[in-house]
Amino acid sequence: HLRFRPNEAFPWHTHPGPVIATVVSGSLTYQDTAHNTCRDRTYTAGQGFVDPGFGHVHRAIAGPSGAEAYFTFILPPGSETHIISAPAPEECS
Repeated sequence: HLRFRPNEAFPWHTHPGPVIATVVSGSLTYQDTAHNTCRDRTYTAGQGFVDPGFGHVHRAIAGPSGAEAYFTFILPPGSETHIISAPAPEECS
């Protein structure tokens, strides 16, 4: 369960497995790349998304009123951490 301040950006990262996200208040923009393009998808209260993990680099940015969301991690046995820092993809720099 995370609470984001208005316009707060969570750093670029990946996960060793998939993550299910559910936004419960405010809005959260999920930023990643696809087909050599940086893309933003915004989710509001009651909406959610799945991050595929396994090296998929992304970040989340709260909207102007902040955001609150729950994250369910599905990690392989023996995973030492659930968040792995990563550099911003070239397309989003």
